[in-house]
Amino acid sequence: MNLNSSYNQSENQAVSFALLAENYIAQNYNTNLNCGSGCIIPIKINSNVGQTINLSNLQVNYQTDIGQLLISNFSDISPIPQKITSGFQQLYLDHANLLVPDSIGNYTFSLVLDGRNVTSQQIQIANIPKIRIVNPLRTAYAYPTTFSVSVDSSQNISSFSWDFGDNSSVVTTQANTTSHTYENAGIYNLVINVTNSKNLSSSKTFAINVSAPKDLIATSLKNMEIAVSVLQSQIASFTQFQQSALNASLNLDYINSEINSLNSEFKNASTNTDYNNLVAELLAIKIPDLVYKTAAASNVPFVQGLSSINLNVLQDIAGGNYTQGKDQAYMDAINTWQQENLNMNFNYNEFSGSYSGYTDPITNVFTITVSEKNDIPYDYYLILPQLGGFTSDSNYSTKDGYIYFDLKGKNTVSFSTTDNVDVTGLSAFISPAISHLSIAQTTAEIPVLSKWITFSLIIAGILILVVIVYLLLRRWYDKRYESYLFKNKNDLFNMINYVNNAKVKGLANNIIEQNLKKAGWSRERIRYVMRKYAGKRTGMI
Repeated sequence: MNLNSSYNQSENQAVSFALLAENYIAQNYNTNLNCGSGCIIPIKINSNVGQTINLSNLQVNYQTDIGQLLISNFSDISPIPQKITSGFQQLYLDHANLLVPDSIGNYTFSLVLDGRNVTSQQIQIANIPKIRIVNPLRTAYAYPTTFSVSVDSSQNISSFSWDFGDNSSVVTTQANTTSHTYENAGIYNLVINVTNSKNLSSSKTFAINVSAPKDLIATSLKNMEIAVSVLQSQIASFTQFQQSALNASLNLDYINSEINSLNSEFKNASTNTDYNNLVAELLAIKIPDLVYKTAAASNVPFVQGLSSINLNVLQDIAGGNYTQGKDQAYMDAINTWQQENLNMNFNYNEFSGSYSGYTDPITNVFTITVSEKNDIPYDYYLILPQLGGFTSDSNYSTKDGYIYFDLKGKNTVSFSTTDNVDVTGLSAFISPAISHLSIAQTTAEIPVLSKWITFSLIIAGILILVVIVYLLLRRWYDKRYESYLFKNKNDLFNMINYVNNAKVKGLANNIIEQNLKKAGWSRERIRYVMRKYAGKRTGMI
């Protein structure tokens, strides 16, 4: 295979080659990105297929303080294992990047050298706090920067320890934020240690790139323009309303206008105060590297629980009066009315963003489909509590802390929220005005009605329980199955990124799958990634 192409931003939409190279130099050379004495950047090509690859006429253009330079100095490198001859001494495995089991418990680990057991040790795998990311990873010197860290933990965090790597004192806080000012430019290793209420702790090191305010602003503005362009390309592959929901949640229109405004301010800036003000605005902008579906459910029956029904709100929205003390009878009547008059189901999609290697939810999108079993001559309403970051493709109103839609004449209603609400936690109900509900009027009829209502409620309760258990099991299975297929999460990220690029270029699914197969990916992995990208089922049926 002859390779005749240029590596550019489009080859990897999540991270540019320039940023990958910069991060490598920062982590492996203590030079503050000054490679005057020479820096070696290894590049490894994984084809996953037995073939011959010929590389020729390789060139790299890069920007320096003296202008743009071009080099063609490429060499083959092969790692050679180090041999050590020594007497008795301690062997530290801190940087061996050893992997541990996914499940907590007690395990026996053994170190074997040339087939001989050096040592065996029982080690407990505990559910310690998991440090995800710190923000920001870039800042300016002489600027008081507020750093925040994201942590996943099953227990409350009791303390955060911050060692900023510049010989300043270690700071301990009870909150996940603190402020620090770096005095000089450079790459600093920020070490964060967190301890939970069970006295279990973990630490993680982050490379903080500190530069002059002017340089930080110029680089950040350029990277943001690229990131927004990439996101807009990715989002264009989703449905129209999903695009609208993601744009609203990410504030892309606002970010675009902010970038244009900051570019104008940057051209006119001249004082340290001007630059510091711009740095503060830049660090407040959060843009994901990649957006994709992280959960989905299709054609789920709409089953409303009695706890979702608020008769006072229904009375205020739809009119009519209900008799105090007969709440249960009215709630039963609402369920009965829905079962007799409507066929309803909904689709659900959770969209998340990848931020420097970790994933955060962005928005949840629901589409409810309604069909009448018989023609209903009056209005009826979908009513749900007000949600954060709410958007919809249909007209809606709000009252007393609730959102409601008039469903009469509508086949579908789509809405989104940034709240952490999935298919099992959507507290919504559907009902006409109270005057259209059939409530038993005589005590003689109540026991007969109650039997049918009780039976219906039992069936509804069983259905709800089955749906909830199924969804929980499916979500659990999906996570375990994904970990089984992709022990290295970068493989999953790279495959999804390739599929997105191919979709943007207009390639058909069968062509994309053929290309992935040629690259050596298994049929099972390809099927998983294609279905995950499309928001389809990837695990249990």
